[in-house]
Amino acid sequence: MLLPRVVFCASLFCLANARAAEPLPNTKPLTETGDLAAKMVAGIHKYLDRELADAPKKRDELWKANPKEPIAAKRDRLRKILGV
Repeated sequence: MLLPRVVFCASLFCLANARAAEPLPNTKPLTETGDLAAKMVAGIHKYLDRELADAPKKRDELWKANPKEPIAAKRDRLRKILGV
């Protein structure tokens, strides 16, 4: 009774490993070399620097929703939203 179960489980394990080795559709194996973590951090840094440089333009666009509202009122609303 135990042997058929062991054989069944072993065959499932082999099938699972064979399927895991196949690449997903429309993907390629990772061939990048070097320190991947450092490259990832550099890419994130580049993205954040770009977003930070664009922030004043975006802020001006977002804060134009009600140009007659004083800046102090907008800051008070922001403080309330942030819970400060």
